[in-house]
Amino acid sequence: MISDFDSNGTGVFETAEGRFEITIRDTWNGGFVADSVLTLPVATDAWAVEFTLAGNGAIAPDEIWGAQLTDLGGGRYRIEGDGETPADEVRFTFVARGDTDRIEPASITLADVSDAGTADADLDIAVRESWNGGFVADATLESNASIADWRAEFVLEGDGTIADDEIWGARIVSRDGNRYIVEGTGSNEDVSAGETIPFTFVARGDTTGIEAGSIRVGGPDLGTGTPAEPTPPDAPGGETPAPSAPGADAIIVDFENHANGTRYDRATQDADWDIQFAGQTGQHAVVSSEDAVSGNNALKVTYPTNASQGLGSAYELPEEDEYYLSYWVKFEEGFDFDGDVHSGGKLPGLASEGWASGGATVDGTNGFTARYMWREDGEAELYLYHMDKASPWGDSYKFRGENGNPVKFQDGEWHQLVQRVKINSDNNRDGEIDVWMDGQQVLQLDGLRMVNDGSGIDSFYLSSFFGGSGPDWWPDRPVDAYFDDFIVSTNPADVGLADVSDGSSPPPTDPTPPVTPPEPEGDGEIRFEVVETWNGGFKAELVIVNDTGRDIEDWAITFADQGFDIRNIWGGSVSQQGDTLRIDGQDWATSIPAGGEMTFGFVADGPVPMQLSGATLIPSFDGALEEPVTEQPPTTPPADGGDPPPATPPGDVIIDGPGGPFDAADYAQVLNMSMEFYYAQYAGDLPDDHPVDWRGDSALNDGQDVGRDLSGGWFDAGDHVKFGFPMAATATMLSWGGLEFEEGYQTAGAYDDLSTHLRFVNDYFLNAYDDKGTADISDDVFHAQVGDGDVDHAWWGPPEEMDMWRPTYSIDAQNPGSDVAAETAAAMASASIFFREQGDTAYADTLLEKAIKLYDFAETYQGKYSDSVTDAQKFYNSFSGFQDELAWGANWLYQATGDESYLEKSKSYYNGNWAAGAQQWDDKSNGTAMLLAHQTGDARYVNDVNNHLNHWMYNIQTTPGTSTNDGLGYLDLWGSNSYATTAGFMASLEAKHLSETGGDEGRIAELGAFATDQLDYVMGDNPNGQSFIVGWGDDYPEYPHHRAASGTYNMLDPDPNEHVISGALVGGLDADGSFNDARNDWVHNEVAINYNAGHSGLVAGVVEGFTGTEDDAGWWMG
Repeated sequence: MISDFDSNGTGVFETAEGRFEITIRDTWNGGFVADSVLTLPVATDAWAVEFTLAGNGAIAPDEIWGAQLTDLGGGRYRIEGDGETPADEVRFTFVARGDTDRIEPASITLADVSDAGTADADLDIAVRESWNGGFVADATLESNASIADWRAEFVLEGDGTIADDEIWGARIVSRDGNRYIVEGTGSNEDVSAGETIPFTFVARGDTTGIEAGSIRVGGPDLGTGTPAEPTPPDAPGGETPAPSAPGADAIIVDFENHANGTRYDRATQDADWDIQFAGQTGQHAVVSSEDAVSGNNALKVTYPTNASQGLGSAYELPEEDEYYLSYWVKFEEGFDFDGDVHSGGKLPGLASEGWASGGATVDGTNGFTARYMWREDGEAELYLYHMDKASPWGDSYKFRGENGNPVKFQDGEWHQLVQRVKINSDNNRDGEIDVWMDGQQVLQLDGLRMVNDGSGIDSFYLSSFFGGSGPDWWPDRPVDAYFDDFIVSTNPADVGLADVSDGSSPPPTDPTPPVTPPEPEGDGEIRFEVVETWNGGFKAELVIVNDTGRDIEDWAITFADQGFDIRNIWGGSVSQQGDTLRIDGQDWATSIPAGGEMTFGFVADGPVPMQLSGATLIPSFDGALEEPVTEQPPTTPPADGGDPPPATPPGDVIIDGPGGPFDAADYAQVLNMSMEFYYAQYAGDLPDDHPVDWRGDSALNDGQDVGRDLSGGWFDAGDHVKFGFPMAATATMLSWGGLEFEEGYQTAGAYDDLSTHLRFVNDYFLNAYDDKGTADISDDVFHAQVGDGDVDHAWWGPPEEMDMWRPTYSIDAQNPGSDVAAETAAAMASASIFFREQGDTAYADTLLEKAIKLYDFAETYQGKYSDSVTDAQKFYNSFSGFQDELAWGANWLYQATGDESYLEKSKSYYNGNWAAGAQQWDDKSNGTAMLLAHQTGDARYVNDVNNHLNHWMYNIQTTPGTSTNDGLGYLDLWGSNSYATTAGFMASLEAKHLSETGGDEGRIAELGAFATDQLDYVMGDNPNGQSFIVGWGDDYPEYPHHRAASGTYNMLDPDPNEHVISGALVGGLDADGSFNDARNDWVHNEVAINYNAGHSGLVAGVVEGFTGTEDDAGWWMG
């Protein structure tokens, strides 16, 4: 116990239960302020401290911060955790008032928390499959007692990570280094006594399992973290401290203060709200007495024919961390919830200023929005823009009732919507949203991140319209909706809620709640949705709707093989027979009650399907299902190492030779056109005889804001931003192609143009790197980007006429960017080799000197550039990190200098390749593997190269081919042509290396045939005869997404582009071979400097290696 307080007003009470330190900070005649620190043996929120005030004083419930207070009577108080923030160190502050100046030292007691956060349960985690770079684990939770909202804690061995989208049956609550806390999701959320709960996860990195002795299981109080210190008001000297500020008063808008028929224009809104902005609300909204929940009036909104408009205003709220919003909405009888093609519309919700929407990336400073949507047949959902949204267009969360069925708006009925939003702290994923509809809780979300700047909720977004965007969403006749009794408050009681901390729901307030009509009996419905995509794969969810009128005891789904490989599945098992795949329900997902739904999903590698072709439900009403014929295929995630496949896979693999429709002269012409494309991307002061005569001077003031001439360089794509990361990657790849296939460039007559491009872009890099002219790198600056992506993309027109603000974004020692710096060092080092071979040693020496220094800067001050240049995150985020660029850059410096230490750095930083991926602007692992393989002959690197090339030649999905073409290797929708032609470039590099080192002639022929197939396909050897190279062939894209070439100020101008951007490779096609030649389709039809980089190297390789005889299988020259 505390023997007494010291001269500083501090006393310490310490037992086995913990250490309690209390400091009397301020005293006055009538009370004191005390700061307390409680240190506990385990992280928990189940702690409690009890003590008695000396004298005759009292602590008010609203004058304690960081904890909860219970008055036990007689001056004795109990202070305990808030039930939400487990920690092993707790800080709280309180004010005591009256005839008291301290607490009685002998009165202090602490609760025993030694067992807090644990439960009578066991968690077994078994590594099912492992590889060099990670493992798959199956976890099983067995409990001897019921645990609601269980949590489990464990530590990964080594240095590994678990991604949020690679855990199934559970979700990640927190990470602290390699320590993870997870909790159950869906039907796994609670565990009953004697029950077994399974979940699965993938760990990647330098890890092989779970650290022994690290596993703990508990309830929702199991966790880590220390709450922020409270900041109550300081007590003024000799005076009573001011009481804490009250929460914001409730805002109530019921439209009774306006006359019937009053337009809800800005002046009318101004009487009800503190306007942040007022859109076109007054054109489509009027105060109406036709219908109301209470009183006489409501707000009537008309959604006009063939338009989206409805409501569009935002109103300022006093900034708070938590708000409640309630309002009533009624859709007129016969309301058409469905648009022309797409179904849906927006409804109001809470937000913060910035009101992120319209596809904007939520960067933590530009606001969030939490609106609602109606969908097909009136299905209701939350429509959320938050920092971690999976979809560019916001995430949707369906409302579900107690039976798991979707909750729907019924036309002609009033519905009450109640929303609680609690903002996240700092940059943490601890935000929460709860939604109630007609007195029933229909949604509960946590782990959200809406802001990262400490801001709160400060806006009510009165937004409602049909869409989506575009006419496919619009109604074909005018329809009306009514809104009434808006209430915004920090007090749950103001919106009809009890304290929601205990999960209570509001009582039903509608005297005539809507009744959902029974669904007609059917054969069962299968809904399929791709919820997330990435390069080379996707995550999908399937919903089985049981509309059969009977309980389904077991089920299976069959569908056509569409080229993707399912590697992880939850709620089912997968098997294959011929061209048909079958999923059988398993575990918790087998039975579906009549009228209910069952959701399960899988993760797959390969092309992303729009739907499951031929999907058929096979229900069993008595539990007897025909067993699948074949065994379950392996579900191993793509490994980064392990035993590689043989260089030439077994079996009857036949790849056509070079007998396509094109000859050496065709390839030479395409290579020259590719070089012409780069001239079209030049920025700065161009000469009068510039090869692309429709381009002129532009961006002459770039860099003035930082005192550097950054007027040169390349525009990135169809826009006019200079993104330094992909620009440098493009330059390195062009140098590599020029060094390896110089003869191809010379034969085609394109070598001088390549030399011009490499000098032009490296001159820009020299200007972008400001080393202050000293040997000291601590003050160096590299200017990594010019132009604001959003501002640039908002304007359509030629670069010669743009006048928007073009800021410069930079990295330095305090704001590192190892990836962009090391990639630029690679670009300058590779170019130094190129120009040294030309005899320009002075320029080569300059480039190499700067490359060495810039690489040193990248290695010394490590970090991702997109964390420093946040504007790049939504355009060229560094997903792969910077290790691959450090390995890649070191290798090019080794080649340029001969210094073996750089080779050792390259080996050290190399962390395996993504065999199923591609060499591209972000990931350099496959390129580094090939360089190291050719330099060292080490089996590790050789195997990695073979893994990568074999995947592309034998395992990857291909688009439909022709009699002379096996089809295009298809990795991903966005940039599909570029991925394939770059893979062809890698194959041509390997073929040449083997031909020069006496490699297997059959392997050389197969590599060459694959490479030419990729090139021939984009040149037009495909079922549609479609050329994907602008200006080449009879049927090439006429509407590529390119501002300068379009010759118009309207992206939707129906006329073809005025200028032909000759040689540009457009983004690509769908997996089925379809292509959309539309200027506003930047996925299929944009052009980009990095698209043409590997493509140019491939063309040069084919020019160099092609013998011109169709029957010659060994067509690479040795």
